[in-house]
Amino acid sequence: MSCKIITQHDIDENGIAYPLPIEEPENVETLRKEVGLESLSDATRRIQERHNTTVANRRKNNG
Repeated sequence: MSCKIITQHDIDENGIAYPLPIEEPENVETLRKEVGLESLSDATRRIQERHNTTVANRRKNNG
């Protein structure tokens, strides 16, 4: 797979997940679908949910 479709994410200062820049943003959804990957928006949503869960668990465990 190429860096045209595999996207890393980061979390901004407000706790919002966002994909890092990619080579061909105009083609990313088609390319991801062709190789059986979820859409970039679904991947971003999944990463956001995981981050939110991690933050909630840390708050819960730290009192």
